[in-house]
Amino acid sequence: MSNTGTPVPSTKQAILNKSTRLFAKHGYSARPLSAIAAEVGIRKPSLYNHYASKEAILGGVFEFFRTLVRPPKMLNPCLRGSKTGPPSRS
Repeated sequence: MSNTGTPVPSTKQAILNKSTRLFAKHGYSARPLSAIAAEVGIRKPSLYNHYASKEAILGGVFEFFRTLVRPPKMLNPCLRGSKTGPPSRS
């Protein structure tokens, strides 16, 4: 926790936070790992302690947003590949 009482994110979470902002602002291809590391305040090799690659960071960003956007329960069988399809509108 910081001096202001605000929780301090872990380094892994800080990497995701900064990566999300940088990818949104500049695009995935335009931001090298060195830029992400500089934003987080760590050295580039330290990123590999948390993520195996830039693609893994992007996967973490996608996973974060996937957990935020959950489909309604009635749609879950459809999204899991159910053979029954969506409920009918009778």
